[in-house]
Order: sequence, then structure tokens, then C-alpha cells
Amino acid sequence: VTTIGEWAFFGCSGLTSITFPNSLTAIGESAFYGCGALTSITLPDALTTIGRSAFYGCSGLKSITFPNSLTTIGESAFYNCGALTSITIPNSVTTIGRSAFYGCSGLKSITLPDGLTTIEWGAFYNCGALTSITIPNSVATIGERAFYSCNALTSVTFPKSITTIGENAFDGCTALKDLTVAWKDNASIPDIGSKDVFKYLTPQNIKLHVPAGKKTVYEAKDVWKEFNIVEDDDFGGLQWNYDAATKTL
Repeated sequence: VTTIGEWAFFGCSGLTSITFPNSLTAIGESAFYGCGALTSITLPDALTTIGRSAFYGCSGLKSITFPNSLTTIGESAFYNCGALTSITIPNSVTTIGRSAFYGCSGLKSITLPDGLTTIEWGAFYNCGALTSITIPNSVATIGERAFYSCNALTSVTFPKSITTIGENAFDGCTALKDLTVAWKDNASIPDIGSKDVFKYLTPQNIKLHVPAGKKTVYEAKDVWKEFNIVEDDDFGGLQWNYDAATKTL
């Protein structure tokens, strides 16, 4: 067996476990849609593709192990899998599909792969337990509403590889306190002036950690200039403050 076809186990609400053959390379659309009693899944080493809505609504799914062969996580693949608490996506994955982890309300920890280039529309929409996210250096695009309403998210790190941040990408992330960015010139900073990327947030209450010597660059950039801009030095973000009274750092 190399493929589990579309709708193969659709709505098998009593299915509690499944063992996949090592030969499996693809799981088709909606293959395990609504299998709410599944609690744990280990995917085989040959698997490359998880299709659209493959595990949609598997509300009891607490853990999943992805193989290093995986390249594609399809649209809505784990939509509303609310019992998932952590995921580690292998470096072989280049795209996380539209709404892939939408509504995974228990998801506290996400490790994104170094080969990732695109986080599509609503990929982590309403992942309300997520507290921090580091975007890998390979990512060029964060899609619209990618982290919409992740209202426990307190910090985000953006690499210099990012060229596009979509509309409402962090809309409603009301717990945000720290943004760390790596862009060093005006031309490379993504233009988010009309996109409501950080809608319903108060930028003045959020620290924007920028590279050393680049504060004025961000002060001239629409939207970014509204944040509490803090210059980090080149030594891991340490900041030095001189006390004139005691003559100490």
C-alpha cells in the first residue's frame, strides 16, 4: 500500500488506533476526517504528503510524529485538532498549507522547519494556547491571518528572509509583548502599512527589538514606527545601560 485514498476512513468515530505500512507515501483528502477517538499517530518514514483535511476534526488527537520524508502538509490537514499540545515539523517540509492547524486550541509549542518557505493563510489561526513562535530563516512569506487570534502569543521572531507579511497575520494577538526583527535597511522591511497585520494591538506597549544602529530606519517606516523600538546589539540582544552616578554598566 502506497496511498490511503480520499475519504477512506471518513467519520469512523470509534477508531482508536491505526498502524501505517512502511510503504505509505501519501494520505489522501479527508482520509481520517472526523475520527475523533484517535489519540496518537506515528506516520511512516516513506510518507511525503498529507492531503487536504486528512485529519480534520480528529478532536482526540494528542500527539503526532512526522517523518523526515514529509514535504507537504495540506490545507486544513489538522483543522480543529484541539487536543494537540505540541508539534515538531521536519526540515523536509517547505509549505504549511492553508488552515493546516486552524483551531488547534491546545497547541502550546510549534517547532517550524528550517526548509520552510511559506506559511499559508490561517495556518495557525486561533491556536489560542501558543505563547511564542520563531520563524525560520528560510521563510519568505507569512500568509494572511496566519496567526490570527493567537491570543496567548507573547513573542515573535522574524528573520531577514521574510519579504511578505499578509493581511491580519497577527490580528487579535493581544498578548504580544516582544517582536524581534532582523531587517537592516528600509528596502528589506516588509511594507505592512495598509494590511492591518497587527490589528487590535497597542503598538506602544509592544517592544520592537531591532538590529544595533537601526532604530532610525524603523522610525521612518509606517506601522513599525508605532512600536516601542529598542536597539539590540550584536551580542545576542544584550543591552547596556550606563549609570552616571555610580559609573557602572
